[in-house]
Amino acid sequence: MVAAKDNMNIYVLEAKFNKHTVENLKATNVPNIVTDNPLDVLDFTTNEFINGIKNLARILKVSPYPDPMVTLEACRKVIERKMHPAALANPKDFIIKGTPFPYHNADLGFDLGDVALNHAAKILRLLYIHDLRDLQTSANEVIVSVQNVTANPKTDTKLGKVGR
Repeated sequence: MVAAKDNMNIYVLEAKFNKHTVENLKATNVPNIVTDNPLDVLDFTTNEFINGIKNLARILKVSPYPDPMVTLEACRKVIERKMHPAALANPKDFIIKGTPFPYHNADLGFDLGDVALNHAAKILRLLYIHDLRDLQTSANEVIVSVQNVTANPKTDTKLGKVGR
């Protein structure tokens, strides 16, 4: 009898929380939008589009990447930082002042036997730390979104107990 009651509780909990699954949330939160915007029907795999991205990267002096979408993302970042209307109006306000990080003076922690390899390893370590920071930010965003679904801000002071 106890096992049947436990199974019934599991089914009740499943039914209660199934409405918050990813599939159900996507199905209910997807708006049906009809647009006349030509960018919405753009094919990102055509040679014309890929060549356009390469030309844009060349104009902005961005190094091309084999994946054109990565190159487009780099172009977007350059445009956002350097071509913002406020930056164009007052460029001296947006120029980063100071000294660059002296990665060549940083301790690598090991020696690869070649100065060029040591510098490359230091740069790779800095890029890895940057990627970890992005991953941590994404993890924090996931935690916040899960807490928005599962958090119950109601409190019952009758259940509270102070001391022993």
